[in-house]
Amino acid sequence: MISYYDELNEEERLQVTEIIQTLYNQTYVLDRKYDKKTERYVMNRDYRLCERHMEFLQEYFKIAGVELRENRQFGIFYLQGMEVIGEKIGRIATLYVLVLKMLYDEKVNLASTAMQVYTTIGEIHDKITLFHLWDRNNPRYLTQMRDAIRLLKRYQIIDTFDNGQDLEGDSKVVIYPTIHLLLRGESVREILEKFSEEGKEETNG
Repeated sequence: MISYYDELNEEERLQVTEIIQTLYNQTYVLDRKYDKKTERYVMNRDYRLCERHMEFLQEYFKIAGVELRENRQFGIFYLQGMEVIGEKIGRIATLYVLVLKMLYDEKVNLASTAMQVYTTIGEIHDKITLFHLWDRNNPRYLTQMRDAIRLLKRYQIIDTFDNGQDLEGDSKVVIYPTIHLLLRGESVREILEKFSEEGKEETNG
């Protein structure tokens, strides 16, 4: 493994270091990402680097007890063996993931490809209201929502068409297929209904 790294030139070594840091920081690397400037999906350089150095990277992460895997169906490299999306996420971000998964499943069959699934802040609000997930009149609601968006953008679960600060109803959100890797085989509706009942009990209590 070390001999492979030693044989790389200086630029390639720097690229390998960067991709290792990227994987540790965000867990997932997507084949294509939405580019706000061109308003289209573009090839992701980091994904190409994972492909080029895959054997070395797998051996590197193996030492730390982490597995680097590739999901070719959705075009994702990801680390397995760490906590979900790299850190324990809070209740609000967890609810957000569940809502996004439900929206993704509803829309994916209507999308031109599985990569191109969009929703809006308004649709997310509607699901939150439908399942009574958290009190939108809470003064911390907008702050909590911004924090959730920031966290999920970091881990390549979503992206926004703006800077993520605009929480108006028609603001668009891209949902990436990494959502599948967070919630494999789960009954999202059942989980949401459980959270909904807990929220009602807290309100009534």
